[in-house]
Amino acid sequence: MHLDLRKSQKLDKKINVLYNEISYQNINLFNSLIENAYLQYNSNLDWIFSKASNRNPLNSNLFHNFVSVLLIDYFINKRISIDSVTVDSTGLYLLIKHHFSNEIKIIKKIKPNYKKRVRVYLYRFKQITLKFYRFFIYKIINIFYKLTINTNEIILIDTFTLKEYINSDRYYGGLFDDSLNYKEKIYFIPTILDIGFKNALKFYIELKKSNRRYILKEDFISFQDLLFAILHIFRIKKIKFKCILINNIDFSFILNDDLSFYNNNPNLAFESFESYLFIKKLKKNGYKISTFINWWENQPHDKAYNLALNKYFQSTNITGYIGFAPRNFDFHLFPNAFESKLNLIPKRIGVIGKGYIKMIKKFDQNLEVFSAPSFRFNHIFQYSKKFDNSEKKIILVGLPISKLKSINLLNAIPLNLDSYFEKYDIQLLIKPHPASKIDEIMKYSNHLNFKNLKFITGNTYDTLKDADVLISSMSSICMESISMNIPCIVYDESIGIEYRPIPEEIDQEIWNICKNQNEILNSLNYFLNRNIATLNKHRKISNYIKNYYFCESNLNSISNFLKPN
Repeated sequence: MHLDLRKSQKLDKKINVLYNEISYQNINLFNSLIENAYLQYNSNLDWIFSKASNRNPLNSNLFHNFVSVLLIDYFINKRISIDSVTVDSTGLYLLIKHHFSNEIKIIKKIKPNYKKRVRVYLYRFKQITLKFYRFFIYKIINIFYKLTINTNEIILIDTFTLKEYINSDRYYGGLFDDSLNYKEKIYFIPTILDIGFKNALKFYIELKKSNRRYILKEDFISFQDLLFAILHIFRIKKIKFKCILINNIDFSFILNDDLSFYNNNPNLAFESFESYLFIKKLKKNGYKISTFINWWENQPHDKAYNLALNKYFQSTNITGYIGFAPRNFDFHLFPNAFESKLNLIPKRIGVIGKGYIKMIKKFDQNLEVFSAPSFRFNHIFQYSKKFDNSEKKIILVGLPISKLKSINLLNAIPLNLDSYFEKYDIQLLIKPHPASKIDEIMKYSNHLNFKNLKFITGNTYDTLKDADVLISSMSSICMESISMNIPCIVYDESIGIEYRPIPEEIDQEIWNICKNQNEILNSLNYFLNRNIATLNKHRKISNYIKNYYFCESNLNSISNFLKPN
């Protein structure tokens, strides 16, 4: 048997099922690996702010490599012969060679070609240069547009800002308008996305002129602080994990590999150090934070915020907000007691509906988790799909943030949908993730040739309410769709772990998981031909989803969410 354990490769169907079983059964074991790593460097900020430390299987190859080792170990223990293994990770290659060289005849490592390595290093250099450039541009603009904070006691809300969302908020829609009692105290702290050399000046000027109150980290951190953050790329090289045994296997090989300059995205660490030092400077300047809302994904910069707040603002209400639908393998969102002990998580965590509380408390029952307003999805409470027997049918394709998964999703949708559903006039709408570049995705797809194709951006609700079926993958729009009685097809390409954006306990009458074109066609045939009886049956399911997995945003729920002292 040959195993190709490169992350982008598709495993044999039966092996992929086994891979997912091993993944799910050994999440606790993976948590133990990270805890053991913390024991060696528990006070080292460079380790804490690295992508390897945050347990996120999407941001890092660490979990994939961990499961790959357990998969090999499983086959060997079952006395199933492995003739050869192909990997693209130096750490995984060294670990297999160290532990399994007697059992595996050929261990092949695919090195990234020279051009790819050069591109990665040039991109790292670009990240650093852009950091300095944006810092100086903002400092110059600040001379003409000085920050004014009208009160010493403030409510800070962590958010992400794209150039299309300066005067509106994709993450907390309606919060600012409804929170009139606290309006003067609320300031947004943006993590800025998709801003480059060409548009930085224009973006910062628009941000300063915005009718929303923004405080940027650059308002408080100095050039020395930025330089300290950038020097992370040199300090991280000093971290070398010694033997970490799990099941008598030394996993330090893959840990150290994940921290290498090639694999470790330093931008996450840069942002984390800036966040930590920003909070420290607020304390130094005498500000009081009554409430801090952290858009919480347990990423390195989230850990930075919470570590600094727990140290410098111990009386502050620190609330983590998971403003999206958590998935089955988002286990980095399920804090453990070890992270609580190190003060890396918020004092309480809000989820968009009570149906997610148990999931978030999976590893620590002592967490305070509550149902918070589902700001981004509040429109679902005003809409439910009605019966429509017209010939015009709209299929909405909601692309996830992952470029690879977006490409695989598009390529799984048949190009000749019209020939399968001749009685319908089908329009295919493609909605990319706001942080994605659609041009980079579409060059790998032939769907530009589809005769009735349209790309859409902007408000999801405006498009989703007109759709007859949604096709997506690992995105919150899946839960949004079925709560509005719009059937959803969740595509999984059987590469690596199987992300399910819809909880398994939800009746699959209104959604299906599909792994190939035939399954997609069968599901489309069922959902496009819903009769009134089926639609009414689905409405009962969608009403349950709406009330159990979402919390309506109103003055009471917002007041509890902000909970000012």
